[in-house]
Amino acid sequence: MGQRRFSDRSIRLIASNRSRSMGLAAVVLLGQLVAVGPASGTVSLSAARTELFYSASADPDCSKFSKITDDTQLPFNVVRIRATVDGAPAEQIRYLWSMLKNSQGILAADLDLPADKTSAVAGLCAEFGNACILTEDKLPFYNFPTILLIAPTCDVLPTDTSKRFRGGSMGIRLRATAGRRKLGKSTIKIGFGRTAFVTLFASVLNKVGGSRTPPTDGLGRRRPIASDINPHFGAIIDSQGQLLPDIDGFVFDSGGGGSESVGPRVCSLDDSAVPFAACVYNSLYKSAGKVLPSVQVKFKDGSALCDNISLRILSAINVIRLNVKVTPRRSTYPSESPVNLRVSATNISDRETGSNILLTGGGVLTCQESLTIGTAKDSKTTSFDLQHCSMTTTQSCFTDADCDPSFCQDCQANETCLTQSHCSAHTDQLCAHDTDCDPKICSSCNPDETCVQVLATPEITVPIGKTVVLIDKPVTVRNAFPDPAKIKDLWTVNPFNADSDDVTVKYGIRGQRGP
Repeated sequence: MGQRRFSDRSIRLIASNRSRSMGLAAVVLLGQLVAVGPASGTVSLSAARTELFYSASADPDCSKFSKITDDTQLPFNVVRIRATVDGAPAEQIRYLWSMLKNSQGILAADLDLPADKTSAVAGLCAEFGNACILTEDKLPFYNFPTILLIAPTCDVLPTDTSKRFRGGSMGIRLRATAGRRKLGKSTIKIGFGRTAFVTLFASVLNKVGGSRTPPTDGLGRRRPIASDINPHFGAIIDSQGQLLPDIDGFVFDSGGGGSESVGPRVCSLDDSAVPFAACVYNSLYKSAGKVLPSVQVKFKDGSALCDNISLRILSAINVIRLNVKVTPRRSTYPSESPVNLRVSATNISDRETGSNILLTGGGVLTCQESLTIGTAKDSKTTSFDLQHCSMTTTQSCFTDADCDPSFCQDCQANETCLTQSHCSAHTDQLCAHDTDCDPKICSSCNPDETCVQVLATPEITVPIGKTVVLIDKPVTVRNAFPDPAKIKDLWTVNPFNADSDDVTVKYGIRGQRGP
């Protein structure tokens, strides 16, 4: 039935009619008057993508996203929700957006915010928050037909890692009004973390024997994986057949306060034949207890994939014993005498309370040598290092690539892997003895430089009851002075997870008699 309009004269005539038909006329009149405005509208929500990845960051860039008009070109962690509302002119519609209860994620303004006004609060000397993010108290003021939904970050991963986390969903509701009229409401659900996966694997050392366990993802385990202080981690990506964005890098978080960022690189965990997309080998824990390490695959568009695993870092009372043996053993040697130097370390920890002992980085072994000839005295310290990066001495390495900032988060640009003995200040100058670092031979060297001896391995694990040989080589002792030399060597081993141990060796070297 078409709409009808009544003049003021018609209304007055009906109102003055006091016949029995007055009530019916009034009802008809009221119905016609209500029909003057638009009927109740239809509200619907749509999205070009109904499944998202995780977000690498909780700090979205609304200006950047608002300029992407093709919804299918938004990052894999962002979706634009579009509202279609009928029943009122567009300028009269009020859009009331909200998140459904227990939904995770972020609602953001689909607006090109000025670069100098993206902070929510700006004081005299600092800025706080992000005006792009529509918090619950700001949503009532957002009155636009499109809104951005940002997937949650990896912080939503559950602590129960015995079963695979298959992601979740986020519900968005819109209520539309025109003045006091309710035009309708609609909801839409968007999933996250359900279409592609990354799986974190761990390989740990056996308590006795020194061998590593096969890599495990921890699925199906009711208890955390019992681990030593140096588990190795690897990640495998399952794209589920879909095309993934370009990978920016992998972030391995130890769950114990440290993290390591590496680039994608096919690698292996110990003796496993399984190829991994990225690996880290330097997640060293300094305290015992349950930890929840995780991995985040960061894509260049800002999206991410995530996984975690439960470990229990075992507590231990570790004791190391340093052994220094000189063959032949004499109180005094003739000058130019050949001797054999053997330095070893033994893990004498109790099998019930101890664990593997780790040697890694610079200065794992030092020798402080004191010399006395007559009334003259001097001393010098020689350092024996394992292979490590040139500036980040705690980072073990095989090649220069291991010291690249894209692989080693703490490393600096242009670091190299020190795999050969080198002068203490000029690490590019190779040496065999301290004299090789003397300015007479090395013109760029400093007068007090020493030769740092590098043991050709990135790290050494000493299982309980086992002994590892650190040095075993011939050495020629020499004294070019006429007076005898008295020498005292203080050898010290510095493990990562045990107290240091030292050994003192005293001997003399006869002087050179003139002709």
